[in-house]
Amino acid sequence: MINLRITDSKGKERDIETQWADLVAFESQFDMPFQRIFGDGKEIRIQYTTWLAHNCEKRTKATDKNFEEWLENVKIVTFTGIADVPPLETTPSQDK
Repeated sequence: MINLRITDSKGKERDIETQWADLVAFESQFDMPFQRIFGDGKEIRIQYTTWLAHNCEKRTKATDKNFEEWLENVKIVTFTGIADVPPLETTPSQDK
């Protein structure tokens, strides 16, 4: 899934890894595929990664604050990588 680093206003960092539920929530919130988080590959919208970080923290109960309240204590959210996403379907073996 998508890995992010949240740096709070005091400089404390925490790494998070989004889960499938966060990506589904993103698609519901923004009515678009989660792959668009990365735009054309050159730019990443901070609104999307920040919303995703908040959703992940809310889902895991790391925060109970709404997005705006949580954001007041965030200095930056950084994209740190993508973990392998398993395929949705597998192809049956061609062995006979």
